[in-house]
Amino acid sequence: MRLIGIITALLFLSNSAAVAQQPPSYRLGLACNAVDQEYPLGHWVCNDAEAAQLSQQLNAAYHAAQMKTDEAGRAQLQQANAAWLSEIDQRCQEDRSKSCVTNALKARLREFGISVSTAPVAANAPPSISNVDVFAFCKAVKNLDDPQNVQLDASSDEALAAAAVTNNYAWRCMDSDVLVCGMGASGSACQKMSSSAAPTKAILAFCARSPNTKFVPMSVIGNSPASWKCSGTTPKVLDAMRLDKRQFMADTWIRVEQSHPASK
Repeated sequence: MRLIGIITALLFLSNSAAVAQQPPSYRLGLACNAVDQEYPLGHWVCNDAEAAQLSQQLNAAYHAAQMKTDEAGRAQLQQANAAWLSEIDQRCQEDRSKSCVTNALKARLREFGISVSTAPVAANAPPSISNVDVFAFCKAVKNLDDPQNVQLDASSDEALAAAAVTNNYAWRCMDSDVLVCGMGASGSACQKMSSSAAPTKAILAFCARSPNTKFVPMSVIGNSPASWKCSGTTPKVLDAMRLDKRQFMADTWIRVEQSHPASK
C-alpha cells in the first residue's frame, strides 16, 4: 500500500460532535487500519492512488472555500459535507467498487469548481488541478513531496518565486507548511535524497575508474545523502548532508510565510 499524502475526505467535519457520529474512516487523519477500511471511502482512499489524490484535492478545495466565507458559511459547508458523506456511505456500501467512490469524489470536486482530468491515471500519477492557492492546499494535504500535477494560481507563483529568488523553483508541503527550493542548473539540490548511507553503484564505478579523486561530481552522487571522495578506489564520505524528516536537504529548502494584506 502506497500513500501519497493521504488525508480522509472528511477533514471537513471540524465539529467534534459531528465527527464522533461519523464512521472512523471519515475522521480527521486516516489511520488506514482494518476498521477504517470497512467503509468504501476509507478502503479506496487507503489503497488506490487515484482515490487518494482525489481526496487530497477535495480537502484543498474545501479548505479554500472555508477561508472565503464567514462562520455561518462554514457551518453550512459542514452540514453539506455531512449530508454528502452519509449519501456516499449508503450509495457505495453495497456497490463497493472503486468507480462508485471516485465518481462521487469527482462529482463533489466539480461542485467546488475544480476540473478533474478524465484521462486514465497511472500508478502514483494524480489528476491535474489548476489555479490552486498553495497555502490552503498545503494546510489541507499536510505532506506532499511531489506536487507534479498541481498548478498554482498567480499569487502563489509570485510568492514562491520571490522566496526562491528565481522562477525556476520546486515546491512541496511538509507538516502543512509551504517549502520552496531554487532548482539551479541541475535541480539536484531539490531532489529527495536516499535513506541509504552506502555508496551507490555509480559512485563505486566512478572511484574504480578514477582512484584518489578528491571530490566525486554531483552528477555522479545523484540522490546520495552525502558528498564523497575516492580513497584509492574506495568511496569515502566527505560530509553527510543534513536532511529534514522527509529526506530532503534541509539547507536548500525555505519555509514560505503567507503574507496578508495590510488592513485599512
